[in-house]
Amino acid sequence: MASKQTAYELTQIRVKELASVVEHEYRISYPLQVPALTQSIRELGLIQPLLVSLRNGSYRVVCGHRRLSACRELGYTAITCLLIPDQPPLQLLQLAIYDNLSTRRFNPVEKADVLGKLLNYLPKEKVICDYLPVLGLQPHYKILAKYLAIAKLEEKLKHAIISDVIHEGIAHQLAGWPVPDQLLLADILIDIPLSVSSQQEVISNIWEISRREDMPVSGVLAAGEMLELLNNSSLSSSQKGYHLRHYLMRRRYPDLSLAEGRFKQYLKQLQLPQSARLIPPACFEAATFKLECNFTGIGQLKKQLSSLSETMQNPIWRDILKLGIKHVPKAH
Repeated sequence: MASKQTAYELTQIRVKELASVVEHEYRISYPLQVPALTQSIRELGLIQPLLVSLRNGSYRVVCGHRRLSACRELGYTAITCLLIPDQPPLQLLQLAIYDNLSTRRFNPVEKADVLGKLLNYLPKEKVICDYLPVLGLQPHYKILAKYLAIAKLEEKLKHAIISDVIHEGIAHQLAGWPVPDQLLLADILIDIPLSVSSQQEVISNIWEISRREDMPVSGVLAAGEMLELLNNSSLSSSQKGYHLRHYLMRRRYPDLSLAEGRFKQYLKQLQLPQSARLIPPACFEAATFKLECNFTGIGQLKKQLSSLSETMQNPIWRDILKLGIKHVPKAH
């Protein structure tokens, strides 16, 4: 816990003196700019002073980085601050954390930044046990590792996380990717909204294609068909998302894509009654197909069965069933 301080001095400090120090030491807020706060200060003035510490003749902003940013934007030359006695950096960081937590919840990028700062002063075990729960997280090493990965992401990805464009559980997987690859994928996920599961599918397929074909992720994303799809202005975002997923699945699983294509072709030749539907085994990895038929009465059922009986004479059935049989493991 941050130690309690009582000797706070209210004073005016010139903005240029606050701007001359390293500002990220105790900064929690991300992003820094908040238009609503700037508008509030423009109309009402600075209501809450900044919390500032003086060390070695330089001011350190402990709490109020967003207010400082807004005041700079508005042309303030001096700002009202509460000057506190200097104390160890960890205690000032704790003060910044608890002061911010008293008014709001942290977004994923802020949590990642806080945990990274704490590790400058504390062992991992203490951060996991004492601070993950404070941030509303389960005290597990994997959780810490996930947020430390988020802290390493490029700014574009961080903004995408806090904008709910890219899910934090997906984004942290990109931390190990080269920066150009991170940015390329970020552009795609920002332009093409996808569900969390679809984002996971896209990233998994891109990574597997990259690994299997021994090429960088940028090479996968720069393929001709991929670029044509992404640059197709006639497609809506949802249509691009559908075709992107289909393209990557087809490229990652060429045998499955071939089986699906042949199934569609054979189905047309089979000419089932309109109320009947033939369902292949999942991923064509079994021999069992399913045939569904809709009817509203005995007469219609008899008619459907008669049509299906005629369909059974079509030799294309043999080719359809082979699609499943060839993928079933042989018994030993």
